[in-house]
Amino acid sequence: MSNIISTHPERARVLDEVHARPFEPISSPRIVRHVSLLAGLEEAAALHEAICAYAKKAGAEPPAHDARYCALDGFGGKLRWEQHSEFSSLTWDTPVRNSHDGLAMVIEQAKSSLGQIISMTRIDVLESTSDVNFEDIYDKRSLCVSEVHQGLALIATDFRQGDDGATRMSILNQGASDIAVGGLVQRLLEIETYRTLALLGLPLAQRTGPVVSGIEDSLAQMTSDLKDNMQGVSEQLLDEITGLSADLEANAAACLFRFGASKAYHEIVQLRLYAIEEVSYEHHPTLEAFLIRRMQPAMQTIRALEERQANLSRKLSRAANLLRTRVDVGLERQNRDLLTSMNHRAKQQFRLQQTVEGLSIAAISYYVVGLIAYLLKGIDAPLQALFGYPYIGAVLTAISVPFVVAGMWLVVRRIRQSHADDKPD
Repeated sequence: MSNIISTHPERARVLDEVHARPFEPISSPRIVRHVSLLAGLEEAAALHEAICAYAKKAGAEPPAHDARYCALDGFGGKLRWEQHSEFSSLTWDTPVRNSHDGLAMVIEQAKSSLGQIISMTRIDVLESTSDVNFEDIYDKRSLCVSEVHQGLALIATDFRQGDDGATRMSILNQGASDIAVGGLVQRLLEIETYRTLALLGLPLAQRTGPVVSGIEDSLAQMTSDLKDNMQGVSEQLLDEITGLSADLEANAAACLFRFGASKAYHEIVQLRLYAIEEVSYEHHPTLEAFLIRRMQPAMQTIRALEERQANLSRKLSRAANLLRTRVDVGLERQNRDLLTSMNHRAKQQFRLQQTVEGLSIAAISYYVVGLIAYLLKGIDAPLQALFGYPYIGAVLTAISVPFVVAGMWLVVRRIRQSHADDKPD
């Protein structure tokens, strides 16, 4: 069938992802050391080169250039490398008595280009015959001891850093298989790594909180000014609120990834704690009880700040819309007053135009009648002889006046109508 229907190019990768990072069987006694590094692309590339160099020294096959996981046997132990989205991790699994340190060899090879350490963990896998008292090893105030795998193993830790900077944990194997111990080790390493990554959002939230509080105070003052209906400040307040919105959005964008990652990592921690199925041992708290009491307030702080940012963004948007409406109303009022003033001026101009037209008719008529009078003076004598009446020119001039005025009025009216017809639609 695969020869007939094309296969999705990512199918093989998706299927292989289910089998990626398998649990490695771990026998007892054993020491597992783990380090997680926040690394960018350059640091991840440098770590990959260091892993390849280590593989050559150990006589093992180096990982492919696009590999994200490998397990290398050599120097009496096993080195595991994992590349995650945000961090890289190295795990060195070795017997108790081993003079070689694969973890140190890789770090020495890469030197200072590995990135920043975010988590370091050491897990001691002990045999059931070991005479161990966890209260002598760990801080009693934060010691957590739990039974797992129905009593086949005990786990203990105080989640504190040792002198070497690593969080120390212990697994007392009381009959669990090597695969079960390997799965337990992997989950404990993930709990320690992801709980540290989850809490990275807390310092950012603590730094961001005062900034959000300052924006909230500024918004409250601006809202009060708007409520008091202060005159002449609407545009100024709108500019200030727009500036606050820009500051808040930039602040929220800077926190978006870290807060989202913290919530995702916290969820993974909860899933891993659920997977180990721990039961309280004697009077000691479980790992889940300890971490919930410590992590829950931090996660609530992060969620609360996210909600404050979202609510404040909505409030700023509403205030800005209100001010824009107020500014628009003010502009409409100004436009109304301007149109009223223009209408009044147009009426005055029309009246003035009518007055000028009347004066123009009178003036033009006066000059036309004058021309007629000059014409009649030139033929006044022949007219008197023809009609036998004196002052005939003056009489005819007087008779022409109403006709001239009526004619001028018709001419001006025709001119005005032609101008009105030329107006655009």
